[in-house]
Amino acid sequence: MGATKRGKGTKIMAIADRHGLPVALWATSATPHETQLVEELLIQRSTSTFPKKLVGDRAYDSEPLDLMLAGKVLSL
Repeated sequence: MGATKRGKGTKIMAIADRHGLPVALWATSATPHETQLVEELLIQRSTSTFPKKLVGDRAYDSEPLDLMLAGKVLSL
């Protein structure tokens, strides 16, 4: 949400379905990178099924994240 005078802030992450309706919301410290927060965001989802596709910006381009997500999909 922005930095304060101390340099701290809050990240609000969201997952929306293809219609733009929110499926998961997560607010946390701005310190960790987005790739480290995806798993907790997915746990917070309001649907019982795991998303078939996820789309994110370049910040989410991470081999460890891809492997983690592949493992989640395969284990369901």
